[in-house]
Amino acid sequence: MNSDGFKAAGAYVTKSLTVLLTLVALLLAGFLLQSKLTGTEPAIAGCKLYIVMSGSMEPALKVGSIVGVKPLAPEEVRPGDIVTFRSEHNSSVTTHRVNRVEADENGYYNNHNASNKGRVG
Repeated sequence: MNSDGFKAAGAYVTKSLTVLLTLVALLLAGFLLQSKLTGTEPAIAGCKLYIVMSGSMEPALKVGSIVGVKPLAPEEVRPGDIVTFRSEHNSSVTTHRVNRVEADENGYYNNHNASNKGRVG
């Protein structure tokens, strides 16, 4: 293959990547717009998207990482799983690794520690 062939192939690859990245950016913008209009969290293919705001899960999840959260039945949660839940105290969203799972009359709970007890199911 001569240098003109390499240039043509490079131009094709560059144009293809540009089109692909533009389509992905437009798709993400559409999902974000939909979430703003409906007042819900952004979601793609049934997974809600959240941004990691603290270093409590490092090195597994770094600050600024985006996590996709899909619904999971409480009985499917196992120790070692990483779950995202709303706190009972202030309804903030928390992501932690499950140390143990307990059931009580209200449902299943992730007990990372005493201050982060929240409903998983």
